Amino acid sequence: VRLNLTTTINFDLKEEVLQGEEVTVVAQRQIITPEASATLANIDAENLRSLPLATLEDAMRTQAGVEPDLTMRGGNINTVAVVVDGINFREGRTHAPVLGLSYTALEQMQVQTSGFDAEYGNVRSGLVQLVTKNPSTERYAADFFLRYRPAQPLRFANGTLAPRDEMSYDFDMTFGGPLIPAQRAALHTPRFLFSLRQKSEPYLAAYDRSARSDRTAQLKLVSEFKHGSKLTLMGLYSKAAGLADSISTIMPAGVPSYPWGFDNDYFKKEGLFKHNNIGLADIEHQLLAANFLHTFKAKTLFEIKLHRMASEYFLRPGAASTLIDRDTSRVVLWSSKLELTQQITSRIQLKAGLEYLRSSYNIATEVNDACATRVSALGSVWTLLCGDRVDYESPYRIYEAWRA
Repeated sequence: VRLNLTTTINFDLKEEVLQGEEVTVVAQRQIITPEASATLANIDAENLRSLPLATLEDAMRTQAGVEPDLTMRGGNINTVAVVVDGINFREGRTHAPVLGLSYTALEQMQVQTSGFDAEYGNVRSGLVQLVTKNPSTERYAADFFLRYRPAQPLRFANGTLAPRDEMSYDFDMTFGGPLIPAQRAALHTPRFLFSLRQKSEPYLAAYDRSARSDRTAQLKLVSEFKHGSKLTLMGLYSKAAGLADSISTIMPAGVPSYPWGFDNDYFKKEGLFKHNNIGLADIEHQLLAANFLHTFKAKTLFEIKLHRMASEYFLRPGAASTLIDRDTSRVVLWSSKLELTQQITSRIQLKAGLEYLRSSYNIATEVNDACATRVSALGSVWTLLCGDRVDYESPYRIYEAWRA
């Protein structure tokens, strides 16, 4: 019994007439398993629909041990793994998970903050397993929502007013069903699931871009072409456009995850809103994946997983910024994985696997000197000597261009 797996067991029944009352038997998996040593929470589609949420990230934040910025157990987002339908959605540059997935396509979510199995690898803080909806072979189904918030001022509890605020929206839709209705029997019931998410959220301060936009499109094709065999093909395109103060991430928009320092002048000028170190940034991810699953006599499972994640980064100065950082890098990650699972008894399971990872790096960056203390000290001395008459610009640069 595991996520995203349907096991068929055939057995013979003897006919016998009995007169009695109707008996209904219902079995449901617990959200939290008390006897498990690992911290594990299972949330199905019914529980997700009952939550007043509109994004996958918001659903993750409701779980114990998950902080507002999606860090777990004191780590950071780079140490959290997000696995979607058995495929690890990590990008090859920082190993951070690719988020922004469609909320309407989600069927089940499992959040684990300890006790990770060796099969996942590169997990230190948390593991989030997501299962998207299984499209029907007989009918089409659609689910969508649109959330819109008009422009309005944001005032914090201490009376501080946000510098600016614009309208924001979040559009999410999922559509799926049989791929070719007239010939689905001949083609072994192939079906598809397509999801699209578009989100725009304003920044609280004025820059070259006033808002951050995120777009994610995902397509899944499923075919059970043989009894006990299942083939899943997946494609994903994701693009985030906004502002950045580093070469591989984009600044979050809206109210900060920890807004209690927003009224602090240093926080606004030199921390989150340091105007002299912010530029325009675009990050794109393209994923192609295949997952083949075959069961033997309902107790032995064999899986082959292949996927390719390509990530492109484009950081450059804006018209109003003095940022010198530039980044036009491209990183591609290939992954192939074989898994064999044997359920010996109800309490004993044997699992073995092999994974091969290959990364291709094409790095081209120009950044400030990493020795920020030395640069800040020189800048402070220059300001003391010359005041505001001469603008100080650090002479230290790091140029990086290499392939691997």
